[in-house]
Amino acid sequence: MNMFLDPTAKELSALLSRASHNADAQSAGAARAEAKRIISAMTAERRERLVDAIYDYVSQAGLDGTHEAHWYSVASFLSDGAEQPAPEAGAMTSASQADLATRPLGVVAQADSIVTPRYEVFSGHGAVPTSFVRTAVFADTTVGLKIFAVLGMPEVAVERGETPLNLTHLKVLIYLSSMVKSYDAVLGANVTFNPRAVIKALGWSNNNISLRRLYNALEALAATTIRIREYGMFNVEEAASLVGRRVTSLATPTGGKRANWQVQILATLMNAMQRFHTFVDFRTLAVLPNGVASHLYLLLKSEAIRETEWPVARLAEIAGLTSRSRNHVKAKLTEALGVLVCGKVRKSARGKAVYAEGKGVAMGADKKGKPTFRSSNRQTQSFSPLVKAFSFRTDSRGQERLKIVLAD
Repeated sequence: MNMFLDPTAKELSALLSRASHNADAQSAGAARAEAKRIISAMTAERRERLVDAIYDYVSQAGLDGTHEAHWYSVASFLSDGAEQPAPEAGAMTSASQADLATRPLGVVAQADSIVTPRYEVFSGHGAVPTSFVRTAVFADTTVGLKIFAVLGMPEVAVERGETPLNLTHLKVLIYLSSMVKSYDAVLGANVTFNPRAVIKALGWSNNNISLRRLYNALEALAATTIRIREYGMFNVEEAASLVGRRVTSLATPTGGKRANWQVQILATLMNAMQRFHTFVDFRTLAVLPNGVASHLYLLLKSEAIRETEWPVARLAEIAGLTSRSRNHVKAKLTEALGVLVCGKVRKSARGKAVYAEGKGVAMGADKKGKPTFRSSNRQTQSFSPLVKAFSFRTDSRGQERLKIVLAD
């Protein structure tokens, strides 16, 4: 069935658009009530066919963030029915959160509550909720509960708890959530992984410092709450962390290393990705410097339109640039975009080198008294360029704008 030829889908789209943009509360309520009346008269099979058609269209049409969000809201409205949210909408009651907190890792959920993601994650890639990469949730260092507007998705916002999160936390979250093949619609999924494999995939040095970094990231994700708000409604009744129980250890009681770790990825995150998700390439993330370039890469991966124009102030916020100097912000964005244009990063070799003449700068000796050296060489690492060109301009209100053309 072609969604655009279906008059019911078009009518629902118009009604929901009117409900969200009409300043008059009575008119907006009437539009939403009419939309509910229409879907109440449908059979469950009819609603399911319309939802599938919408998802098929969005996956192929290459819509911008605003239009994609709108059509997903239509699909969500159809899935929810006229009365109550569907399980995939991500509602988690206080009772279910209590169950989740006490349920042992590895317990299998009931078959009828298992959800398979609507998207497929290919090897070397990951997926992240689009709202996460279009906000400053993982860049803002302000302590305290805060709600972030989502760039390009005016009806969506993300609430972050008391503790700030950063790019390290986001990368770990992307990697682990992308390992989930199916999950319980309320309880989430347990993910077993080798911590060294995560370190390697993220491009970190293979040492105990990186192991501690991964450990700390999981603890922070478990301690901080996040929830998404759409059209004035949060996706969960009570804010919850994205990572639940953890079985992690930097060292076992006997001094040996635990081979595998296990964490619980909560359904809040997985349900959010069912609605809006962005695919990223870990090989590129591993090469990019941690900071503005990585934030811009994630943001631009969520954009389907080849030529776009962005408010510089919002880009700076999302990229974690806090300077009040417009010239400084512009210079930092230019530097990061230059990296995304050329597809090359110069990095110093990391770690201690095996002893050899001319290998590098002397660092001392190892436990056996053998000299160790740190390499003084710089290596060029490449990735597929994401940006073809960019330019700044000042609009009629004196606001800086940035035009970005994505590579073919």
